[in-house]
Amino acid sequence: IDDPETRKFFGMSIPFIRPVAESTINRGYLGDFQPQINFLKTMDTFFKPEATPEKLNIFEKFIEKLRKAGQPCKVDTTMIDSFILTKTPVQQMDNNIAVLPQIVELAKQSGKNINPTDFVMHNINLT
Repeated sequence: IDDPETRKFFGMSIPFIRPVAESTINRGYLGDFQPQINFLKTMDTFFKPEATPEKLNIFEKFIEKLRKAGQPCKVDTTMIDSFILTKTPVQQMDNNIAVLPQIVELAKQSGKNINPTDFVMHNINLT
């Protein structure tokens, strides 16, 4: 890729290839290429001008915390867009991610489900 701006986005998207592939194409053959098309569409979300290294680093940290907390982590276009297009300050998201494992555990103990993405994007009470 000759364009330096596009090359930058390719470099930033590398850590997400595996999680996106696991969420989109890690299935048996379905007779068409829809899983591969979904993979490419999902990866395309990393090529928005709002995608900054800071936002992608915090997104990668979020995925790691979810996996460590034993939460299912389906990386899709909606989740990626949430992190790339958010107006929530990166520091606020980082603070929320730090307490995410405890919140997930508390929710499990009380028999409730929590949307981790919403928690990271909107919680302001625990930081």
